[in-house]
Amino acid sequence: MFYKTQTQTEKPYKKSQSKTLLGVLLVLVAVAVYVLLLKPFSDGLAKKEVDLSTKNAEVASLNTAIDSLKKQEAEFQLTEDKKNNILKVVPIGLNQDQVIRDVVEVAAKEGISLRSISFSKSALKDKNVNVLRVSAGFDGVYDDLINFLKDVEGNERRFKINSINVQLNPSDLSLSKRVSFSLTMDSFYQD
Repeated sequence: MFYKTQTQTEKPYKKSQSKTLLGVLLVLVAVAVYVLLLKPFSDGLAKKEVDLSTKNAEVASLNTAIDSLKKQEAEFQLTEDKKNNILKVVPIGLNQDQVIRDVVEVAAKEGISLRSISFSKSALKDKNVNVLRVSAGFDGVYDDLINFLKDVEGNERRFKINSINVQLNPSDLSLSKRVSFSLTMDSFYQD
């Protein structure tokens, strides 16, 4: 009986010992799984979170830069439009052909005949603007002369009228009042 008692006491001890050993083994397996599988994943996740926050900061910085560039682009467009308007008024280069076209088109629009046209060049003092002096002779009706002057005034390229000479045609006694007139006007250009 003594023997049986010892065995009976050893069995619960062995069961308890095997349960403890199994528990320790499970803890070791859990630690190993954590170290081998979950730890690298969590480290990678931490790195990804740092990368994500860095990328978000970069995106915010780039959005700020884009907004700034859009504002500058709008300002540049305004400046570009002003430059284009100035270049229409005072173009770069003599472009004498365009001056002739402008005068001929305005004269034709108002039904005035261009008899003659001549040019001379000069420069304005202390400025980067040059002057193309245009002397032109026309035939037409007096009212058309007034309309011609208004059209010259409204032309994109600016002309400064220096002198106007008007002569009635003595051979034309009709009501149309045909006149001959000559203009001296300046057109401006940049080098």
